[in-house]
Amino acid sequence: WSHDGEYIATGGEDDLVTVWCPGEASIIARLEGHSSWVSAVAWDEAAFSSGRYRLGSVGQDAKLALWDFAVDSLHLRSQRVSKTRSGQGTKSSTTS
Repeated sequence: WSHDGEYIATGGEDDLVTVWCPGEASIIARLEGHSSWVSAVAWDEAAFSSGRYRLGSVGQDAKLALWDFAVDSLHLRSQRVSKTRSGQGTKSSTTS
């Protein structure tokens, strides 16, 4: 869980870090950067500032990845994905 209890981060055998928003019952980010399964994720509590978060992940590829993001950008991406799934929008790709 993020230190404010708003988000959950998970990693797995799909080589991705996933950020979930339980309050919205949705995935709000899928972070690509590992070439093998993600074995650990942790939130950096000291990096939180005005809706900005930092998350670290470690994979079996021996990489440490740091992810910085703003809440507004995560929710905008989530809205684009939901529009695409409902057929009301076009697909767009987002890099992390």
